Amino acid sequence: MPAKKPKMSPHNATIKRDANKLKKENFNVMAAIPQFPEPPPIGSQKRKIDLFAQKRNKIIMREYQTPADEAASKEQISSYKRSAAQRRRYGKKVDFEVIEVPEK
Repeated sequence: MPAKKPKMSPHNATIKRDANKLKKENFNVMAAIPQFPEPPPIGSQKRKIDLFAQKRNKIIMREYQTPADEAASKEQISSYKRSAAQRRRYGKKVDFEVIEVPEK
């Protein structure tokens, strides 16, 4: 009998769902899950956002948070917001979102 695959966490399942949707819309998608290339490092601390997608001048940046992540990630979110603002200055249309994901 084949071994069962471990169940994907709600956090990763949400990333996968959104990444696949954007891929179908012809975005170049990078995501912090094994099925996709790694997103580019952001900021001086080389942080990895959960989902980064680009199509021409449109960029989508998404960070997915569970309630346990919230307190620890304020600095990380600030770094992503600065990165989005900087990309806008270079003429890109950037959509940055923090998406709340329930733990179960």
